[in-house]
Amino acid sequence: MPAANRDTLYSLLNFLATVAENAADQQTSTGEIIQGNKMDSSNLATLFAPNILHAVKPGTESMSTTEMAIHAEERIEVINVVRTMIDHNKELFEVSAELLDETYQHLMDTHPEALDILLRRRFTGPDDRGQHLQELLASLLAPHRPQSCPSTVTWRWTQAAVCSRAVSVHRHCPALQLTPLTTMTLIGCA
Repeated sequence: MPAANRDTLYSLLNFLATVAENAADQQTSTGEIIQGNKMDSSNLATLFAPNILHAVKPGTESMSTTEMAIHAEERIEVINVVRTMIDHNKELFEVSAELLDETYQHLMDTHPEALDILLRRRFTGPDDRGQHLQELLASLLAPHRPQSCPSTVTWRWTQAAVCSRAVSVHRHCPALQLTPLTTMTLIGCA
């Protein structure tokens, strides 16, 4: 998927998930009831699915009753897919610690200078999603990427991933320091 489309989908799904989180009525600490927006993920998927995933352009051909029934079943499946995408939006853009570790190992073996750039930008840049890292990583791995390496990476760290990478990355950047809450800080890497 092109980077612009991927980023748009990421933003849209996050927004729709936020809307869905506010679907139910909520009670404040003072006992006041705040009405929800009634737009849960099923309602949002019903509204957005025909625009996100569509097979036939509307009005391009006339359909018989049988074809319309088949098309209606396909619409239900499309709605279910979009509902699942809204419900699991975080998992869609997350790479496991194992795949991230494998990608770092590959970069360390084939492009150590690129790994250094990636780590410096990741831990000093303002972009919390690491978009520039994803693009650089994808461009570096594109011609050499094995099947197990992702073409894009969302930089979400678990403690296990940070600790496992610290040992390997420390060889390349001895000034690597770990701080609480699995935050990595690069100090003085030249």
